[in-house]
Amino acid sequence: MITANTPVWGTVDDVDTDQSYPQPDPGSATVGDTVHAGWYLDLPNTGEMVVSDVIIRDGKALVISFTPGKDPCGSSGSSIFHALDACTGGRP
Repeated sequence: MITANTPVWGTVDDVDTDQSYPQPDPGSATVGDTVHAGWYLDLPNTGEMVVSDVIIRDGKALVISFTPGKDPCGSSGSSIFHALDACTGGRP
C-alpha cells in the first residue's frame, strides 16, 4: 500500500532521538550515522516479484512487478506497472 508518510532523512547528530522512526543501534551509532535511509514497497500479491531494473525518471521510480500464475508449468501471470515518488515512495 502506498502511503503519504514522509521518510525522515537525517543523521544521529541532527535528528531528535525521541521519534518513533527506526534508530541506529545505540551501541554502534556515531555522529553522522544515517537514521533513516529510504523507503520500501511491499508487494501485495503472493509470489509477486520485481522483474526488471527500477527506472528513475522525472522524480518518479518506475517499477514493473510480475505475479506468476498458479500452474508452475504454465506461462500465465499478471504484471503491474508502479509509478512512485522516487524520494518518498509515495504517490507521485
